Amino acid sequence: MDTLRRLYIEPTSRCNLNCLMCFRRTWFDETPGHMMLDNFRRALDSAPDTVETIFFGGMGEPLFHPQIVEMVRLASQRVKDVQLLTNATLLTEKMSAALLDSGLTMLWISIDSFDPESYEEIRVNGRFDLVMKNMAAFNRLRGKLNAAAETVERRLSRSIRLGATFVVMRSNLKQLQRLPEFAAENHIDEVNVSNIYPSDPEAEKEALYIDAIHGRRGADTLKDFRPKITLPYMDWEKPDIWDNLKPVFLDMRHTVSIAEMPLVRRSEYCRFIEDGIAFVRSDGDVSPCMALLHNGTSSLCGQLRAIKHHSFGNVSAEPLSEIWESEPYRRFRDRVRRFDFAPCIHCGHCDMGLDNQEDCLGNEAPTCGGCLWSEGVIRCP
Repeated sequence: MDTLRRLYIEPTSRCNLNCLMCFRRTWFDETPGHMMLDNFRRALDSAPDTVETIFFGGMGEPLFHPQIVEMVRLASQRVKDVQLLTNATLLTEKMSAALLDSGLTMLWISIDSFDPESYEEIRVNGRFDLVMKNMAAFNRLRGKLNAAAETVERRLSRSIRLGATFVVMRSNLKQLQRLPEFAAENHIDEVNVSNIYPSDPEAEKEALYIDAIHGRRGADTLKDFRPKITLPYMDWEKPDIWDNLKPVFLDMRHTVSIAEMPLVRRSEYCRFIEDGIAFVRSDGDVSPCMALLHNGTSSLCGQLRAIKHHSFGNVSAEPLSEIWESEPYRRFRDRVRRFDFAPCIHCGHCDMGLDNQEDCLGNEAPTCGGCLWSEGVIRCP
């Protein structure tokens, strides 16, 4: 029996920014709105006892919801780990204090540049100085709470963490050089870097993974059929060493390990299914993953695909535990584990690949053969 461990809640599908790389820009047949508190309570009250983490995120800005603090408070009464992802523009010192007082255990801040001008070009309507000011205030408050923990055990088990997410593109690639320094200076515990989601052909020009997915470079589905090369640790930062080893890392005819640690990526693998994750959309619909949360478009090799939202029920009508255990949802999870979908990412892109409703192997909606999350290039915290 599958176990639901991590529940993503989308408090709102509205946002106060209009970021250049956001696939909200290509939504169709969507009406953005806030989650009703009653629906949130229904999801919380009917969730299986196996849920360990509640994550407030989705495709809107959680702090835009007028009752987000109450949602965090209710979630913290149910589980020990309550996380929230924000663009931090609405993260006033008062809001930080309220979230921490309500039981938030980890805050994720989405930031895609460490340069004010570049940041504000990407984050339309955003202000870099405001984000840094808000993050500093949150750090001060969480530092006081962490230091006030009564015991070392509580400090280790309940310390309040700070994470950062970064969407990397051709236009901001150089910013990654500053990532270690930024993380250290701002006391960040964890960083999640993702490629851009190519919602249209223009966005796809910013992608940094095209050769990797189409050539299946480093994919674990091929590792058993290729020679294995194991390397020792070396002074990678020295140009002469890296220049000579680069062909070894980039040649897809073999696998590479460093001191027995394989450098492979999971391919045709759904973290959302394997890790026991489900999403509750702002209108109460229950979806299995981020890719199926909303109607939008995706671009593969310049071909525009319509990715249609898929739900297995709505918490306003059915308990979340029953939706999770329903026969259609269980069959879908089994199908994704087998991943016997048409390889839309790797083939010639026929007309059946223009949406996720049916593929050439006879799979019915939703089909996952064109999913970039399953190829390890798009990552959610």
